Amino acid sequence: MKKNVLLVAAVGLLAWQSHAQNTTNALLDSLYEAKQFGLLQKANTNRQQASYYLYKAVYANLCNWPQQANVYLDSVVLANLPEKYKFRYWTLRNDNYVKLANYAKAYETSQILTQKFKQHYTAQELKDNLHTEKIWEEARPIPTQKVRYTGQCSVSTKRDLAGLLNVKVSTARADADFVFDTGAGISTITESEAKRLGFKIYGSGDIRIQGFTGVQNKAYLATIDVLKIGNISIQNPLFLVFKDEALSFAGGAYKIHGIVGFPIAKDLGTITISKDSLTVAHTQATEPQNLFMDLLNPVLMLRVNGKDEPFNFDTGGDKTSLSRMFYETFRQDALLKDLPLETKASASAGGEQKFQAVIIPQLVLGIGKQNVTLQKVVVDTENYHVSGKALLGNIGQDFIRQYPKVTISFEHSYLKLE
Repeated sequence: MKKNVLLVAAVGLLAWQSHAQNTTNALLDSLYEAKQFGLLQKANTNRQQASYYLYKAVYANLCNWPQQANVYLDSVVLANLPEKYKFRYWTLRNDNYVKLANYAKAYETSQILTQKFKQHYTAQELKDNLHTEKIWEEARPIPTQKVRYTGQCSVSTKRDLAGLLNVKVSTARADADFVFDTGAGISTITESEAKRLGFKIYGSGDIRIQGFTGVQNKAYLATIDVLKIGNISIQNPLFLVFKDEALSFAGGAYKIHGIVGFPIAKDLGTITISKDSLTVAHTQATEPQNLFMDLLNPVLMLRVNGKDEPFNFDTGGDKTSLSRMFYETFRQDALLKDLPLETKASASAGGEQKFQAVIIPQLVLGIGKQNVTLQKVVVDTENYHVSGKALLGNIGQDFIRQYPKVTISFEHSYLKLE
């Protein structure tokens, strides 16, 4: 009798533990899918949870700590994970190796994803991932990128005809003005500029990248021993090489010679952009985390009606625009309740698209100690954000240009306006 009681108690305890683990997994999953990354980190406290180290790796990856994320992944017991977590595991591994500029491992893990987990992608996503996989395949001979500087470094900047921030880069052979865009997923350069500056060009030309007009552009890869921005030395930076016409606009009136993108910017530490200068330094953490890199998508947490909500931080976008998720979240709130629907149109590679929208006369968004007021903000009531349903919209240049100084810290995961 006593043995039976103990057996029943043991079975009951195991059932309770299983239920508790399932409940915790569901909570962590929901926070991850809602892109509430700070809350995810706070809730992930049970080391006995099968997903504990996976979500520790997720958070480290979001904070641009790929090496630490890989350490956490080393502690994950893959056999104990459900299929969806295995897909997430290999997605993280791949992104960590991309951010560490370990192109051989990036190619290897990309192959695992596109061959063993293709059911997790739409047809278009799989096609896009195979195009990206080609980049890592051809980048394998390129050494790992390293960024070196000491102390605090400042360089002069200027705005080009399109209003984009430009910095002077230099090689042993020549100088050039490149766009500095932290939101660009990979650095780019025109073919003529790569040759003029002394870059070594790699690849078969089989890489295809879709441009703004929807046209597939043929691209090569290139690197150089050292690219300098002021006193900052970037060793072995990876660039996509396009034909000159792919980065020429308005009949040649406006040309981009090159773009310094996220793969370089993320290794600069903390970047402060003011009216005519850019300053980088490795600093101590002084601000709350509000900027996360969800793979290559920058997610910015902003206060709306007192609650932190996730937005896409679109450094290349001019105006802030909000998505269907914003509308669904606040449609019964005084913010939107009495606003009439209007028909709006947006241009895309496929032509003009019409949609129903509401216009917020004044929208106040909070970040840190600041409140930023935006005028006449369009809310698309029909379409979710392309980077995921959880995002409430795109935060553009109209948000940050209201302040003379913007600090983006990739080492401490924050955006600060001063």
